[in-house]
Amino acid sequence: MKKLILIISVLFATIANAQDIKEVSTKYNRVAVPGVEASFKYSKDVVETALNNYLEKTLKKSKSSKGYNIYENVSWTEVSDPPLSAFTKVDGDKNASTVTMLISTPTMAFYSSLSNSNYMDNLKSFLSKFESEIAKVQKEQDIAAQMDEVKKIEDKISRNQKDASKLQSEKEKIEKDIINNAKDLEDLNKKLQEEKDKLEKVKN
Repeated sequence: MKKLILIISVLFATIANAQDIKEVSTKYNRVAVPGVEASFKYSKDVVETALNNYLEKTLKKSKSSKGYNIYENVSWTEVSDPPLSAFTKVDGDKNASTVTMLISTPTMAFYSSLSNSNYMDNLKSFLSKFESEIAKVQKEQDIAAQMDEVKKIEDKISRNQKDASKLQSEKEKIEKDIINNAKDLEDLNKKLQEEKDKLEKVKN
């Protein structure tokens, strides 16, 4: 029974974040070009961060143009042996996102399954495996967010402890003032009685 529950849990997790990867016709610089599109059930911020981090580490720093991040004339052996140019764009919101990727020769001839099915299959394979990188970034962000929450509470505890120490000092001072005030009243009452006694003697 436990084994069955585990299998169902794994299947549910896989389905929950499953990608839809397909070849599409999209536009770059107002011209229709072939590309690959992949959908992920992660926020745009997480997917964009994971993709940019991975490609800038694997290839080189990109430049932005026409809504795409472009990696020009790079060696990307996961996709092709000869150098190519890669174009990436991420759309979406906090719940889901879509990655669009284009690849071309360094002279801007865009690849499709008709011109080079191997390169396009490699690109789709890259995207199908890329979810593990996205999950790492998601985990890092979740940890960072939780650490922030922990720090907020720790800071509040520290402030409350300082307030408690200050209030304790004030309490001790007030208690001391009460004792001193009571003694002063006692002394003053004695002094008052002495002066009244003297007054009676003067009268008599």
